Amino acid sequence: MPPVKATIAVRKTLDAATNTGYAAQRLENLDVTRKQGMVLLDELIAKFSAFVDAISKLPPNSKAILNQRIAGITKNGGFDTEVFAELLDSVADCLPQLSPKKLANEALLHLLAETPCWGRPDVTGLWEAIPSITRSSVERKIEASLPQSGVALLRSIPTILKSYRPCIRLGAPASPNFQFVKEANRIWSSLGLKSGRRYDDVSSRHVSSTFQRFCNAALEAAGHETRISDRQIANLKRKPIVKIK
Repeated sequence: MPPVKATIAVRKTLDAATNTGYAAQRLENLDVTRKQGMVLLDELIAKFSAFVDAISKLPPNSKAILNQRIAGITKNGGFDTEVFAELLDSVADCLPQLSPKKLANEALLHLLAETPCWGRPDVTGLWEAIPSITRSSVERKIEASLPQSGVALLRSIPTILKSYRPCIRLGAPASPNFQFVKEANRIWSSLGLKSGRRYDDVSSRHVSSTFQRFCNAALEAAGHETRISDRQIANLKRKPIVKIK
């Protein structure tokens, strides 16, 4: 093999091995962010559900006033984070004027209650902190449902939030090491080399192949303690399952 091609292949493999470390850190950070977002979303659903339950206990005349206030905010048919915040600010200003005072104050307390574990001041802060894809989907769903009465709109929000709650992913995420193995395999294939495991006839078992030792050397040079497993090498040779429709 020409030295120039071999040098380029080694450099590309070392680059892939270095990126493996960054990929592992990105996966870890993404997992932490996803879990925090789910906690905040569940907190928002619980707090907003308690708030709308309190609103539902108000008499018809008080609900009519709320409907009028909210209609003035949503009359243009748009709904986003700014509209959501304006809507809740208007409700917070209106509740002290409603009767009976006890029920109105109870609803206001639920609306303005702090969230101790995250330090968010109220449901508006939680709304801004939930996963952006969930918030955007909920906003579009609410926008499509307009116009509707203000109290009905408030009562629909927890249900819509639940419907767009991200699904929990089953199984472990793809191993960054295996992504590196696939990239190393692509590099070897471009040079006409064969990757895979090596079978030793004397010991009647698989032993580390040249490809596997090359991958491990690249990982070690990049500062990684992990090594390529026999299973990851074997998985390279598995054919993808074709689904027949």
